[in-house]
Amino acid sequence: MASIAQVERETISLTRHILHEQVKSGASGDLTYLLASVQLACKQIATSIRKAGIAGLYGLEGVQNVQGEDVKKLDVVANNNFISACRGSKAAAVLVSEENDEPIVIDAKEAGKYVVSFDPLDVSWSRPTAAAAATNTTNALFS
Repeated sequence: MASIAQVERETISLTRHILHEQVKSGASGDLTYLLASVQLACKQIATSIRKAGIAGLYGLEGVQNVQGEDVKKLDVVANNNFISACRGSKAAAVLVSEENDEPIVIDAKEAGKYVVSFDPLDVSWSRPTAAAAATNTTNALFS
């Protein structure tokens, strides 16, 4: 069995791993910025879910998405988090979300080279938990 010191020494965060691989490969850093932005959006979504009850974020938004599903308030918050984070990375050129009818094409001055496809909060029940959000945010990155 591993000691606590050994476990702490072997623990690697997502950010640490991405930065290590970037340096090792001599990459430009664009993917690193994008993945850090996706990580930020996931953290923001988890925070929104934890405070959903007191912030009035449970329930329906009153519209339907492209699949004809009722959009929940948390879906809107999560979608906005992803869009904002990916735009801010300046590494994405196109964003494709389950919550939007059309792809979001980022202005050429602000765009990078990646297409990001996502379902920001893939939870089919009305009161998701932070753990559910962490395991049910779906992403795909294309270069």
